[in-house]
Amino acid sequence: GLLVDTSGSQERLIDIEKRAASQFFSKVLRQKDEAFLIQFGAEAELLQDSTNSARLLQKGLDQLRLSVPVGGLHPGPVPTMQNQAGTILYDAVFLAANDRLRSDVGRKAIVLITDGVDTGSKISRDKAIEAAQKADAIIYSIYYVDRAAYGGGFGTITLGGSGEGELRRMSSETG
Repeated sequence: GLLVDTSGSQERLIDIEKRAASQFFSKVLRQKDEAFLIQFGAEAELLQDSTNSARLLQKGLDQLRLSVPVGGLHPGPVPTMQNQAGTILYDAVFLAANDRLRSDVGRKAIVLITDGVDTGSKISRDKAIEAAQKADAIIYSIYYVDRAAYGGGFGTITLGGSGEGELRRMSSETG
């Protein structure tokens, strides 16, 4: 399963992520392998179900788009900002492991293309790791970070990009 981060922090990297994912599909997958594609940001969305068709997987990649929370005001007597989910990395890993891979037979992997920052999952990192372990799936991470998305730049403190350690942990704990 290939999971691609299309949250706001990855907005300027989506085209690069598409190219990396396309290369993954063309260079790593063998004819008898199957893959599925999920994009995640504010929501997780299955863009292509399991297939061994390079054409269908590429068609799924062409659908990658920014996934950010919808802003606005709640209706009611006192308008309030919506509870915005942010990036649901752990929810997406859990979904891939539990709903897509758990019943599959054979070698299984979850490949993450992300900055590793989760800001809105209902599932904890440990539960996501546990779901991958139960599905007997190895998590591989491709770390892409746009430090400018977190206010980083010359002479400033960068708040984002701390997800590298999270990705290392998920990968190491699943083999």
